[in-house]
Amino acid sequence: YLEMPESPMMSNGTHITNETFNGNISFNNVKFSYPTRPDFQVLKDFNLNIQAGQTVAIVGTSGNGKSTIAALLE
Repeated sequence: YLEMPESPMMSNGTHITNETFNGNISFNNVKFSYPTRPDFQVLKDFNLNIQAGQTVAIVGTSGNGKSTIAALLE
């Protein structure tokens, strides 16, 4: 499984803290393909709503898009 660090680092080198991030996260009807396989959709009409303060586990078999979802959250 993927465990996010206590204070995840953003791509610009800053850290996300509870003080700098609050609110909900929503994915609505997301479709996603990697550039190397444009004809294969990893995510098809994917929906996810996470409320502020909610803990969520994303589980599934290998190749079902868990790592892709985590990457999109970053």
